[in-house]
Amino acid sequence: MSKPINIIFRDDNNNIFIQYIYELTLTFKDNTQKVFKEICNMKHCKIITFNNMIPFNMIEKYNMDITQINFTNNIYNINNFIGEEDTHISKNDDIYIEFIQNNDKNTSCCCYLKVNDSTRLFITPPNY
Repeated sequence: MSKPINIIFRDDNNNIFIQYIYELTLTFKDNTQKVFKEICNMKHCKIITFNNMIPFNMIEKYNMDITQINFTNNIYNINNFIGEEDTHISKNDDIYIEFIQNNDKNTSCCCYLKVNDSTRLFITPPNY
C-alpha cells in the first residue's frame, strides 16, 4: 500500500509544487537488499529509525536517490560503503546523509537535500 501524495503549493518560487521522493537501498554483508521509500514535501527526511531494527554492523553499502518533483523532475544521488565505525556520515554537493548505531546495534538514518540551500552549514549533526 502506498502513501498518498499531498499536493502543496508554496508561496515562494512562483507557487511551484515541490515534493521529494527519498529512496534508500541498503545492501547487507550477505548480499541481500532492503529498500526504504518516503515521500514528503521537505528537504530532509529520517528514512530509517531505530524501530526498524536494522543491524548497523550488517550494512555493507547503500545507495540514496532523491527525486525532486515539481514541474520538472531532478534526481540526486549519493552512495558509499559503510565502515566499521558506529556512525557513517557522507556528503556531496547535493546530499548530506548520516547513519547512526544505537546501543542495541540498530540503525537510524537521516538525509538532507542541500541543493539550492546556501543557508545551512553541514558538519554534524545536521541542523534541521
